[in-house]
Amino acid sequence: MLKCDLHDYIEILCLYRYHVELSMKDSSIIDGVFFDTGFSFEKLASTNKPAEKVEVIKGQLSQTQQPIIVEIRNIKHIKVLTENAKFTYLTLRDD
Repeated sequence: MLKCDLHDYIEILCLYRYHVELSMKDSSIIDGVFFDTGFSFEKLASTNKPAEKVEVIKGQLSQTQQPIIVEIRNIKHIKVLTENAKFTYLTLRDD
């Protein structure tokens, strides 16, 4: 679960449509602009458990303009690339 104050920063980056670089838990980098938060249901393959509700941010990739949905729990760091933004760097996970 993400702390409330971190949710506020996610909302700000969506509200102002900041250009950001997301550093993911798997060491990949996502470069994009995000504009909405929400929930998605993760499919749990080969189990009898119901689908798990996960928090996501929705946006588009900078290079291709393709839509993307990213699970917030998989983001380690957010680097804001937009000039004069209200914040420039955010750590969501240290693991």
